[in-house]
Amino acid sequence: MSDDLLKPRFPLGGASPFRSEYEGFSISESMANSFVWLACRLNRQADFERMAREVFGFAMPGPGGLARRSAYSTFWTGPGQWMVVAPFSCHRDLETLMKEGFGPSASVTDQTDAWLRLDLEGVACHTVLERLVALPLHTVGEGSAHRVSVHHTGCFLGCLGMADRYFLLAPRSSARSVFHALRQAAESVLTPLAAPRHPPVSGLSGGGAPHRG
Repeated sequence: MSDDLLKPRFPLGGASPFRSEYEGFSISESMANSFVWLACRLNRQADFERMAREVFGFAMPGPGGLARRSAYSTFWTGPGQWMVVAPFSCHRDLETLMKEGFGPSASVTDQTDAWLRLDLEGVACHTVLERLVALPLHTVGEGSAHRVSVHHTGCFLGCLGMADRYFLLAPRSSARSVFHALRQAAESVLTPLAAPRHPPVSGLSGGGAPHRG
């Protein structure tokens, strides 16, 4: 048997997550969560809403909403559709858990390898983000998530703390361009605290998610 092993990459193409730090702001690539897309099936809304309360302990959020309890968080992505997020460490097979929990009332699709997640933290979050997204950030409070465009790419921006903690989800296929746009916006107004580490030119989205076993 060959001793050669596949070496999976993070969405930005590295063998380890990327992180950029500035005065009052940081960007961190994260692969700590599982993601599934959850959609209510036709004529199953009553069953779906009942199962949501049983599975999550809360009602599914409406447009612009993000709900969290225990290990689960969900946010609205479209009519009758939500993204469900949970820590990979305790929810390795989130897709199966959701299928078992919602039964025939919902369609479930694993999304874990399809997205780049960037965690944004610091008092300068608004200063950077207002240069990237057409969203009135001063009206966006904790517990909200919105579809936004970053560098002509559809993304989701969620607020986890009042003005200083956000997450940005971008399609894995556009990971490098979104990361580059975010870093450019930060460097236009903030001083880097360390020399930037650049993603590799090739292998940006291949190789699957890193092994977390």
